[in-house]
Amino acid sequence: VFNPQTGEVLWEENSHETRSIASLTKLMTALTFVADDPDLDQRITITRADTLRASVTHLKTGDQVSWGDLLHLTLIASDNSAARALARTAEGGTSAFVSRMNEMAAQLGLTNTHYFDPSGLVATNVSSAYDMSHLIAFAAADPRLGPIMRTAEYVVKTPKRLIPIHSTNKLLATDIDTEVLATAAMDVGVSADGRIHDIAVDRYGLEPGDLIFDAIEDVHVDGLLARCFRLNSQCSEHGRRKFSAGI
Repeated sequence: VFNPQTGEVLWEENSHETRSIASLTKLMTALTFVADDPDLDQRITITRADTLRASVTHLKTGDQVSWGDLLHLTLIASDNSAARALARTAEGGTSAFVSRMNEMAAQLGLTNTHYFDPSGLVATNVSSAYDMSHLIAFAAADPRLGPIMRTAEYVVKTPKRLIPIHSTNKLLATDIDTEVLATAAMDVGVSADGRIHDIAVDRYGLEPGDLIFDAIEDVHVDGLLARCFRLNSQCSEHGRRKFSAGI
């Protein structure tokens, strides 16, 4: 459990264990692409190399799409062709772009992270929970990427057709309000009865009954399990204030 506001790791277990990250690769693809400050209104043409065996894609060979719409496809719909097209049309082409992805990871201190392609279709793209939590926080804070990452629905516009897309992040498709704690594990920081663990009570000067969570649902996002909680109405005012302030 990571507090992006302070950079503090609140709880961890096997957080530096390296695993294949599949579509989570696209976070770094998007981050590396906008680092060059491109003109997001510029249109490029999708090629056969972009769509060949892309698995998940809304694009067709010959589509003319803006870089901005490719970013939306990449981050909202986890579109593999879009991610490939961003890398291919960036300065130096795909190979140079993937090298910059790894350079960006090193600059951010993501020591367990390495990339071989921009889409995540290869199992050799790896990272750890620790690295990914920091990367997600960094990308979400970017003024160009953050709003896209929080978008549930979008319409991509090509000269010949409209392409409606929906987020693959199931958390955006719920009516969960801002008082939600989502963790990337079955039981992190919250006990089975919904009460926070004693370590959190001691660390933040809370009483055991100050924060109580109701489990909403378990969702699977890109192969990871996330358990979502909402603050229980029986929480104390002190607990609510601490939670709203980021504890």
